[in-house]
Amino acid sequence: MTTSRRMKWRDFRFQFFDRNPQLFNAFEGSLDELQTMVFDFSERKKYDLTRHALSKLQSLISAYLLARDNSLRVPTGTMALFFPSETGFDPVLTRQLERFKAHAARGISASDQEFVKQVAVVLGNLSIASLRSRSYFPEHGANSVTTFVSAYLSGAIRDAAMRGLDDVAMEGADHLRDLCKALLEKRLYIGAITQVADLEKLATISILRASDVVLCVVVRSLSDCLLHNFVVGHPGTHITSHLLQSLIRIVKARLASPLGLEWTTVNYSIGPFISPTERSSFAVRLTRRLCAS
Repeated sequence: MTTSRRMKWRDFRFQFFDRNPQLFNAFEGSLDELQTMVFDFSERKKYDLTRHALSKLQSLISAYLLARDNSLRVPTGTMALFFPSETGFDPVLTRQLERFKAHAARGISASDQEFVKQVAVVLGNLSIASLRSRSYFPEHGANSVTTFVSAYLSGAIRDAAMRGLDDVAMEGADHLRDLCKALLEKRLYIGAITQVADLEKLATISILRASDVVLCVVVRSLSDCLLHNFVVGHPGTHITSHLLQSLIRIVKARLASPLGLEWTTVNYSIGPFISPTERSSFAVRLTRRLCAS
């Protein structure tokens, strides 16, 4: 198929789906039934059942994203900034993400960490799956579908951290790390910088809440992203300096915080970046590069 024919087919698919939203009514009805089951089971704390229903939702939405590749109405950041009233988002995807947001908010308000972690797992997996789907509107250096989905993930994690749900915050840091690594592999650096910024916000919250446990996990996540960037062969890109600057700001904030300067706690909280005994630390990485050169 020639380039012009591919473009015409892409335009036709977008216009066809955009003008006929009723095509997905039955599909969305099934999703809504599963969302209702998640609500009912979570209220009764039937975690095995909520996990099963959420897993089915994840599979169906992932398949929807893949099927709508290149035809999803998800505006780029520039479009959303300059033309906010003229661009909408895919209604099926938006409604389902809003339901996940409501589930997470309800679980956070009830301090139900197990349920919130399950919702975060689904949002994290959907963020990774969304990398296989592209918006109809192209964007250089980022995938606007992934940016849209991951905003719900980072929002839920940040809200949970602010409420002191440390288990959710720690698992959430792992989800953001995995997404950042996937973006680095695809060289989607604008998207990766967004995840780095979200991790830095999580680190700031952990310092303000005097939680060295969460801070340690966040610093390790950022250090792993830095190491991964070296491994996949892009150490000379601007994302390397961005990661380093973020980690250095976190170290400075931790040392200036009321958490104290006792070496054991300092080494525990920011050791994944500064300790020579940590696999992901910058000191170890520099030593290896010097030995190799």
